[in-house]
Order: sequence, then C-alpha cells, then structure tokens
Amino acid sequence: MVEAAITEGRHFPLTKAKRHTLADLTDRYLREVLPQKSASSIAMQTQQLLWWKAHLGHGILVDVTPALLAEHRDYLARGDGMRRANSRTAVPRCAVRMP
Repeated sequence: MVEAAITEGRHFPLTKAKRHTLADLTDRYLREVLPQKSASSIAMQTQQLLWWKAHLGHGILVDVTPALLAEHRDYLARGDGMRRANSRTAVPRCAVRMP
C-alpha cells in the first residue's frame, strides 16, 4: 500500500517540479535574470526561451526529461525549428512573421 502511494506521488509532499511548468520557469528567468544581461544577450535569449516555452512550456518540470530535451534539440539541429536571421543568431520560426 505504501509502495503504491510512493509510486503515485501521494506519500511525499508534492515537489516544486510537480507544481510548476517550463513556462513558469522561463517566465521567471525572463523577469528576474534576463534584465541583468547585455542588450544583445537579452534579444537572443528571449527568442530562444520563447521557442522552448512555445514547444514545451505546457509540461510540468518533472515531465521535461533529458530525452524530451534531446528530441527537441535534435529537431533544432536539423534546422526544422529555427530560421537563420544571419550567421550569428537563430530566430525561432514561431517568432517570425511569415507573409
């Protein structure tokens, strides 16, 4: 009985990873950390964070696994999720207006 409760997450109090989403994490980073960065870093990191938030933001942190991150990293590496604005920056397609 105790083993089943542990497996279902009922035996121990909920951890923060079970209460917060990746969107919560990115919003907090955008609000608290990013303003301390340089203007160029702010612009690039904002676009990157918004891409991750758009694709995985709905997931609770406990479900954002290394395998899931690798899957999305590979998607980006293939060029499926980014459009090169120039040789130094990558702009998520979700942030680019298409005519």
